[in-house]
Amino acid sequence: MEQTDFRGIYDRYGPLAWSMIARAGIPERDREDVFMESWEAVFSSLESFSGRSSLATWIGKIVRNKSVDRLRKNVPRPLAEADLLHRVEDSPAGLEPGPDRPAVRKEAGKMLEGFLGKLPAGRRFIVERWLEGMSYREIAESLSRRPGREADTNYVGKELYLARSRLADLLAAAGIHSLEDIWE
Repeated sequence: MEQTDFRGIYDRYGPLAWSMIARAGIPERDREDVFMESWEAVFSSLESFSGRSSLATWIGKIVRNKSVDRLRKNVPRPLAEADLLHRVEDSPAGLEPGPDRPAVRKEAGKMLEGFLGKLPAGRRFIVERWLEGMSYREIAESLSRRPGREADTNYVGKELYLARSRLADLLAAAGIHSLEDIWE
């Protein structure tokens, strides 16, 4: 394949790849890497494209697979919203909080409330149900009761992953990289 042919394919289907990566829930910091990995895979296997599907479908499948691979590689950050107050209350192993324990718990609660307030309404609904102890299936079923929605646990999982990632970023911006930072 000539370089000009590949350039035309890249120009035509590049925006499709970007939008698929963003919709897959890839963190912004990883999107360019997934984009480049996808195009490397397209370039290296373009000769094997048989034409049984459209080129857009074939490229989309490669992008989707690379996105899923990246999401599987990204281990969720250790700080989860549901565990935040519980862990602060019970204190991490080896750390003995002092008399300021109620103040630390109150501050952590304010941070969590502030975080929830910054979420889009749909994601906030999912996170709040999860914080109440509902399973992914139960949350998906509660969403499917709304007109035009089917129960989708994958969607719930993606939304919770995005929420946890956003919370970790907000806490990191506040100088909290682990629960030990709260006690210091």
